[in-house]
Amino acid sequence: MKDYFESKLEFINTETREIKPDPKFTLLRLGVISYYETFQASDDRYLKPYFEGGIPTVYIWHEYILKNYSSIKYIHLFFEQYISEILLNVSPLLVYGKLNKEIDLINAITNKWDKISTKGRKVGYRQLLIRMCELIRNDEELKENFRVPSEYHFIEKHEEGLISLSILRNEIIHSADKILPMYVYEYFMVNKVIPLIRDVLNLDREILNRNNFSNLSTIEELSKITLPPVEELPLNLEVIQNTLNRIFHLKELGRATAKNPLIMDKYVGESNYTFVEKHNAPKIKIAEYEATFKKENQKGIDKIYNCPCCGAKALITYNLWEYFEENIAVAESAKCLLCTYKIRREIGEPHDFGLKCDKLYHKYEINKADNNVENDNVS
Repeated sequence: MKDYFESKLEFINTETREIKPDPKFTLLRLGVISYYETFQASDDRYLKPYFEGGIPTVYIWHEYILKNYSSIKYIHLFFEQYISEILLNVSPLLVYGKLNKEIDLINAITNKWDKISTKGRKVGYRQLLIRMCELIRNDEELKENFRVPSEYHFIEKHEEGLISLSILRNEIIHSADKILPMYVYEYFMVNKVIPLIRDVLNLDREILNRNNFSNLSTIEELSKITLPPVEELPLNLEVIQNTLNRIFHLKELGRATAKNPLIMDKYVGESNYTFVEKHNAPKIKIAEYEATFKKENQKGIDKIYNCPCCGAKALITYNLWEYFEENIAVAESAKCLLCTYKIRREIGEPHDFGLKCDKLYHKYEINKADNNVENDNVS
């Protein structure tokens, strides 16, 4: 007997209703945002092993584990559906034809493809991936009705990464008692997963990308970065740390861009310009007023800047009064009150990593007795 709730399922896209982009891209979006969020989820302790010159083994923190697992699970699920759909559009036989029964094998050998059943359960994902890559590798020798469209041939060069993604996903689903070390996770995502996602988005760049004040595509910028495997790390980790800092800045920009409530679409036409202004202006005004109010009434706030993500003058720098050198303190962090962009001094100035932002972390002369800023910027 069919499950009650299964019987109530409806197709999202129908003849009278079409959701764009396709709902499976929601899975990709969730996975990518989860990857971005591993930076904030990791807390300050995420950074310390890198600054001390060591490579961490496993980072044990529930929020980080959740985001790490979610990124792998959702991105894998997207590609499982993505590859299945491509093959299904070529021929249902590629998705349903198991060829593990003698009659099916005979029908295939005798070219009676229409006799092979295309009903029942799909072939397993790993087998679908292998089929697709073999079809691409042998493209010139295939009949037209079994050829994968050339725009999807990029999948074949990412076969190794997709297999690794599948292995990691299975570990999460079936055991959930292991996790990649932090550096290895970054190495896997930046070297293997992000270039694959970039190639998918190259077919339709607007599926996932959102614009930001810095006019940077996070996926595109991350895809330009490569990290060496742990076994090949140099003794001097300064260069690697600088690369990691760029990754951290881009991940936070990507996270905040996804959360930004403003319409930042650079392709908005004149007919929609007034609507966008009416939508954005009140949100910007409230955030900038709140930032000014906090600056005037709350201790520990240095200055207000334009945010590199949303552009609003609502990015405030905080001085936690933790670092003294005589009577000198340094702003330690910055947070936008509109789009939630948040960054700490330990990973460097956003400006130095290509973000559209003024220098944030200046030294200030203070009065230790009441923690008030005595003079403006002294360096």
